[in-house]
Amino acid sequence: MSRTSSPGVAVRTARQLAYVLVSLVIAVPTAVVVLGLATVGILLSPLVGGFAIMQGAGTVATVAAAGERRLQARLLGRTIEPPARVGPRVLSDRQTWLELVWAILRGLVAVVTAGVVIAWLGLVLALPITAAEIVLPSLYPGHWFKFGTWDPSAGTMHIVQALVGLVALVLLPWVVGPMSRVQSDFGAALLGEDGELARRVDELSASRAAGRQAEADQLRRLERDLHDGPQQRLVRLQLDLTRAQRQLTTNPERAAEILDDARTQADQTLQELRQLGRRVAPPLLAERGLGAAATELAGHSTIPASVAVDVPRLPEHVETAVYYVMAEAMANANKHSGAQRIDVAARMVDDAVVVRVRDDGHGGADAAKGHGLRGLQERLAGVDGRLIIDSPRGGPTQVEAVVPCAS
Repeated sequence: MSRTSSPGVAVRTARQLAYVLVSLVIAVPTAVVVLGLATVGILLSPLVGGFAIMQGAGTVATVAAAGERRLQARLLGRTIEPPARVGPRVLSDRQTWLELVWAILRGLVAVVTAGVVIAWLGLVLALPITAAEIVLPSLYPGHWFKFGTWDPSAGTMHIVQALVGLVALVLLPWVVGPMSRVQSDFGAALLGEDGELARRVDELSASRAAGRQAEADQLRRLERDLHDGPQQRLVRLQLDLTRAQRQLTTNPERAAEILDDARTQADQTLQELRQLGRRVAPPLLAERGLGAAATELAGHSTIPASVAVDVPRLPEHVETAVYYVMAEAMANANKHSGAQRIDVAARMVDDAVVVRVRDDGHGGADAAKGHGLRGLQERLAGVDGRLIIDSPRGGPTQVEAVVPCAS
């Protein structure tokens, strides 16, 4: 991974020029040495000495690569993070082979880039040469400006020469800069991690870990809710049925009362299981999509809720993530907000779904204070989404989630 800083144009151009010229001095001898050692090592590969020579070529390339990283850091302000070594020996590591290739090809790249820069510097030199002819005429017997005399043909030529030098000087940053970037980018590509790829891998690793953590937390909450709710009711139902069975012959009226209470317990247990089922995989979401599922959630809300969902059918993991945002935000509003109204909206923005759940309650919602919103953050991280909570003291509260459809 690499980072760059941005000094002024003159300073940056001077550093880039120094980088190109210093690289030329270092790169050509290094390429010759590494190529020579590698060639001899390959020719002698059937022998033990050939392998040792190849090891030496790899070591030289590795040392040169370390020097290149330091050179770029010092002159270009660019930090190249070296990839981790994975092999116990020099030639068993993939990065060493990349450094071998870089060290050999670097000489050619340096000759080309430095050649362009040196040729352009030759044009820039036209300006000080012309100035020297004017200021120090004794150095140029055939000069065009001497003691007030004027040679039209020589004067015109030197004016053109001065203009060429001036234009070349003005355009120097746009020549040195690209040549420096060609060489430095070539080094960064082979000597360091791909910054964007490494960043993306880190993000994906973190998001997948967050997704797994969210699933684990969800399973633990579901297990706890099953234990504290339906399981306890079922245990009581079993005891009630046993009592009713014993009293059927001795006290039928009491048995009927117990059975009536058992039926109530069974209905309540069934309702709780349905609610828990909606948290796991709501059937309506899979059958009819987010609009119907959100309308069902609003129907079970104890606070009047409006629904405005304008999205097409989406990938299953996206619909599930958006549904959980709606469900959790509405559940929090019902439990804690003291609101009089909840508004649920979802729409497409570019290639992402934006869902907002807003209530007019007293505010103060914070993901750091409760497992529900923090669990939503972890779940959304698993699909590359993000959660934005705006809940000042006194309200209102808005929970917004952005979920990319291509995640």
